[in-house]
Amino acid sequence: MYIDRIDSVYVWKIILKMSYPNQQEQQSGYPQQNQGGYPQQPQSGYPQQPPQNQGGYPQQPQSGYPQQPQQNQGGYPQQNNFQQNQGGYTQQNQSSYPQSNYPQQNQGGYPAQQQQHNPYSQQAPPTTNNTSSVSPPPPTNSAPPLNPSVQQTTPMINNTAVYSQPPNNQQQSPQPITNNNNNMGGYPQQPQPSQQYQSGYPQQTVSSGHPQQTNSLSPPPMTNNTTAPTNSTSYSQPTNNSQPLTNYQQYSPNQPSGSNMYQQPYQYNQPQQQPYGQQQPQQPQQQQQPQQQQQQQQQQQQPQQQPQQQQQWNSNPVPGLQNLSLGPNNQQQQQQPYPGQPYGQQQPYSGQPQQQSQPQQPWQPQQQQTNQQTEDNRINMSKVPSPTAILEQFNSFVYKTNSDVSPPPSTVQQLVIDQQNASPNFLRSTLYTIPENEDTLNLIHIPFAIHVQPLAYNGIAGEVPVIRTPDKPIQCKRCHSYINPFNPFTNGGKYFTCRFCEFENQVPQEYFSATLPNGQRTDYEQRPELQRGSYDFIKTEANPTQVPGYVFVIEVSQVTINSGIVQNIINAIRKILNEHYDSVPTKVGIITYDTEVHFWSFKPTYSYPQMKVLTADNVFVPINDGFLVDYRESKQLMDFFFDNFNTFFKRPQPSNQPFAFGASVQAASMSLEKIGGRVFTFNTTLPKGSPGAIAKRVERSVQPSPNGSQFYKMLATECVAKNVSVDLFVIPTEICDIPSYAQLATATGGHINLYNNYSAEVHSELLTSDIIHYVTMEFGFNATSKVRSSRGITASAHYGNITEDNGVIQMAGVSSDKSITTVLKYDDKLKPKSKAYIQFAMIYTNIKGETRIRIHNLRLQVDSALANFFKDSDLDSITTYFARVASKEVLTTTPTTVRSNTVDKGVDLLASYRKNCASDKKASQLILPEGIKLMPIYILSMMKTPSFRLSPDISQDLRYFYLNLYSSSAPSRIIPLIYPRTYPIHNLLPGDGYKHPNYDHIVLPAFVRLSADQISQNGIYIHEDGRQIMVWIQQFAATNYLRDLFGIESTFGYTNNKLSQLYHSLNGQNEYHQRIEAIILSITQLRGYKDRPVIFVVQGDPVDAHLRLQFHEDKGVDSVSYIDFLCQIHKQIQNKLS
Repeated sequence: MYIDRIDSVYVWKIILKMSYPNQQEQQSGYPQQNQGGYPQQPQSGYPQQPPQNQGGYPQQPQSGYPQQPQQNQGGYPQQNNFQQNQGGYTQQNQSSYPQSNYPQQNQGGYPAQQQQHNPYSQQAPPTTNNTSSVSPPPPTNSAPPLNPSVQQTTPMINNTAVYSQPPNNQQQSPQPITNNNNNMGGYPQQPQPSQQYQSGYPQQTVSSGHPQQTNSLSPPPMTNNTTAPTNSTSYSQPTNNSQPLTNYQQYSPNQPSGSNMYQQPYQYNQPQQQPYGQQQPQQPQQQQQPQQQQQQQQQQQQPQQQPQQQQQWNSNPVPGLQNLSLGPNNQQQQQQPYPGQPYGQQQPYSGQPQQQSQPQQPWQPQQQQTNQQTEDNRINMSKVPSPTAILEQFNSFVYKTNSDVSPPPSTVQQLVIDQQNASPNFLRSTLYTIPENEDTLNLIHIPFAIHVQPLAYNGIAGEVPVIRTPDKPIQCKRCHSYINPFNPFTNGGKYFTCRFCEFENQVPQEYFSATLPNGQRTDYEQRPELQRGSYDFIKTEANPTQVPGYVFVIEVSQVTINSGIVQNIINAIRKILNEHYDSVPTKVGIITYDTEVHFWSFKPTYSYPQMKVLTADNVFVPINDGFLVDYRESKQLMDFFFDNFNTFFKRPQPSNQPFAFGASVQAASMSLEKIGGRVFTFNTTLPKGSPGAIAKRVERSVQPSPNGSQFYKMLATECVAKNVSVDLFVIPTEICDIPSYAQLATATGGHINLYNNYSAEVHSELLTSDIIHYVTMEFGFNATSKVRSSRGITASAHYGNITEDNGVIQMAGVSSDKSITTVLKYDDKLKPKSKAYIQFAMIYTNIKGETRIRIHNLRLQVDSALANFFKDSDLDSITTYFARVASKEVLTTTPTTVRSNTVDKGVDLLASYRKNCASDKKASQLILPEGIKLMPIYILSMMKTPSFRLSPDISQDLRYFYLNLYSSSAPSRIIPLIYPRTYPIHNLLPGDGYKHPNYDHIVLPAFVRLSADQISQNGIYIHEDGRQIMVWIQQFAATNYLRDLFGIESTFGYTNNKLSQLYHSLNGQNEYHQRIEAIILSITQLRGYKDRPVIFVVQGDPVDAHLRLQFHEDKGVDSVSYIDFLCQIHKQIQNKLS
């Protein structure tokens, strides 16, 4: 603060210094000058002077006399009477949700201050009468009034979000200071040589090592002489002597939850000061110059004609990119939730400038044209498109499938109502408005594909309707498509027209029903196949099918027995047979192996279980009766086996022996030859025994080993012919070379589960939970499917764990979480403004032996407007398609080539939109289509996952494990795998963790961006990637949350196992614990699981380092940051357009 004298009136000016990383601001060694040219004076101990307005005119005192400065009376500390949840202040709750009993924690990364002793608190002096005209502070649950220039919206052009840098001669306003410096080391920060003083408090400017971090100062903690209970929050009520907080900003869910914004300490009797270049909102002046008053009135009367002020971030220039600035997501004016507004509809961004020049306004200070200001154009990270803010607006709504809008993202909570079109949980397309011909499709560079998850978990919408027919379901006689809601009935209901081949079919007499004048059948309400997009047909006549069997193949070695792995497997099998008996077939068998193969017989007439031993070179099924048994009939023998398992293998063999993995899988498939079924294998070592011995490799390739892989390829083909699906559970104690025998799972529709760095402390519950999940999930055997489409389009390729034969997809098994991708192409031109139809049909056998036909239908719009294709595209489906193609390419080429090809696909798509839908914009603007503006961060994040990273430290087992997930998982699993969710639970909003007032689900907190500066050192987070759920406890987590979650004061010395026991022991004994349990259960169900164990991670654990590798928006060892990646994409788009 410094004092300047103009026209005999003292002027106060506050210079808010903003420090940015990589910016050398004081290399010259000279003191920094303010904008007026006067040196900045320290303020400690000096009386404060009256303020000056920003327009350059002297501000007249309201009472007619010169305004007197407020002195610090007697040196007593001042006290703020309003509490704020930024920087340690508590937030007053005015929501209708139940009251939260937990104070908001300091988000700056510093250790939380004790409330009962605070040497920096100050007592507020009595206020003067001139405060009567000052507006009261905004409510804590509502945002403060916005500057008129910020509230304006730029007219949208072609439904496009325009990101641009304003001209150098256009006035800009700095961004309010935020505190994103989280002090990741946990040590108190030392003051820097350069400090500013506000109200006697030293304000230090800290240089951060993070490229997108902004630094600011935390306000002094509040004084509170009483210690609040753990589950209570103390609130201070405003009094007559209270002054409104300056620069007050309310926390909202759209702001990053992990780093709340910090404000400057409040100074009494000081008018609210806005950043330079912005008008002071709601600050009436008693006397104004006529010219200034007239211009302000014109601005209020015509707000839409005033160009917005672009928020400027001074930093070093981005290499290879000039004048690029990304506007923020419009958080003040969000899209309307469903129903009522399509997902692809675009909203303007606040802070986005118009391109015409703007005259200098009287309230704006003269902009200094310096080299630093014209060259340094740092992109504001908080305004770059992020899944955090964009996906939040799609939570909690109902989506009707017959609407003309694209479905919501696959990862949000939603209630889907099936109305003729299949739910996006089952069938999702990359395009919901398609071109008329293939030339237009090639022009827009958007892939045309559908993702089908035939047996998907349908959430709260429930199971699909089941239709029992004594004969075959109604089909078209020409193309064999099944009856569906899109077929119109004609001639009084005697005929129906096939939408796929346009053939007119006669309705069978037993299916006939008269039609109403509108063409609807009179039995429409009783026919689910005429109303719904998804349904099952059951053929009741030919259903005495053999019930399939399940066989468990378990390695018994010193490692598996001594580490408790075998015991975990046995416990899981026992729990399945006792608690989930109806979810598995009635025929179960067990095989163990070391250097030999052991068949176990549980024939009910035996007194004890019997074991038959086979040598690896002579594989056959030694037991004809008693191997595959019903657990309820052989319960006594099987329980005896479970209880005394360790006694059967008192001297297990070491793991370096040639274990007979290949022979045991071959024997298991032979035992299921007549009935089909599933084989679950468990191994910890590289298969060294014959047949199927695999030599150890030095190179870490995801391609199969030339030595030994041919046996497993042949065995996988035999399994498909026998309708046997194989699931692999790999707990490696060495490199197991999964790519060499992964075809056992990928070709048969099975799963691959990897538990790297296995620790019983961390992974025992996860292993048990996974076994239960994959064994009890809905499963289809002997599945055969086909994709049919209307005239003009046809299926051309398929991706997934499938076997394709002449357009027919064959799978030995298909589970509820498996997805198939079908690429469509044009073989004729479509009619303008017509409809296109797609039908997926799969015949399969369930675990009860019933033969069913699962049907999914989809209708698409046909158009010629290029902008509509981008508006009605589905980002999750496009990203999943890119992941499918990349996971297949990496098997035949290098990760570097795959990374380059994937980025090129995204650049081609964005360049096409830039050229064909926004060609009137300047080349310096980066323009992203509204519906797919998250594509850059998704592509970058995918390249940072183990499948495509360039690090040589990644084993081929881990790399192939992720490749298999990308090649066969649904979009709802792939998107969180690419961009994991990190939910802060230390600053829950009043409604978080409670049931939604209008919908039947739990409200989840907003997740934070994947950046290190979003993680607070005193925070607690729930991290999930679609597979695992972790509670991530930071170093300085608040004791009140630890006490309510675990009943402890500190996590020092506690392991995951101990924290898990403490967490479950409380069992919802307090409100906070109940809310966290509800959030975890909601996330579990959202990802399609019935139950998931929670892994508790304390900062410093090995898992903690793994979590920090998932900060995909930060710069990595072999990858760039999100900002630099946007710059690279923008440069490539410019090159394509030039």
